[in-house]
Amino acid sequence: MSFSSLARENHAFRPRIVDPFLPTSEARMYHLSHLASFKPQTDAGLDNLRTVVEYGAGYGGSTELLPRVLPPDATVIVLDFPIMLRVQYHYLVESGLGDRLSFASRDSADGIQKGKVNLVPLSYTECLGSISQFQVALFVATWSLSEASAISQESVTASDFFGAERILYGFYFESTPLLPNSTSMSFPGFISEYEGSCFFSKDEKERYHFLRRDDTVVG
Repeated sequence: MSFSSLARENHAFRPRIVDPFLPTSEARMYHLSHLASFKPQTDAGLDNLRTVVEYGAGYGGSTELLPRVLPPDATVIVLDFPIMLRVQYHYLVESGLGDRLSFASRDSADGIQKGKVNLVPLSYTECLGSISQFQVALFVATWSLSEASAISQESVTASDFFGAERILYGFYFESTPLLPNSTSMSFPGFISEYEGSCFFSKDEKERYHFLRRDDTVVG
């Protein structure tokens, strides 16, 4: 898929268009930068990742891009609060992804469907517990996890990032996040592949950290 087609915004929520030639929005370019930065900094192409978990998806802008850059049969699992999932549902339907969407069943271990964009409330504990069986290739959290409560952060680390092989993490350098080692956002059992400022960061405080699981660590 071409860059221009990925950059083209849809009309949902009336985004502010900053480039009338594509047309695209500032938020859209941010989301594209998250994904575009991942491939050259790691040895994992997005077109090879078959299961991706996104923690906290905002209005759904980055979620909408995932099915377009992942394999056609990829499974996407979005974890968020119910009210945000409703916002994301509306945006994704308006983006033409209605046939890919699936709301998880309440407290059901089989509530996630392969090949779908699954919207999962954070309170669905049994459903969350089943995520690791999908062999998650990538855990994505762009600013959502570093801004979450201590309880939310601890639940993610306790799940071992749902068994994900890699982490794409965005955080603000001076947000005093609760997760360990706030200056680098390193996690036990993972090796850093890249850490640096986001391309849109004017003061270099909006940062990325890409990590992969350390296969030498015996669990």
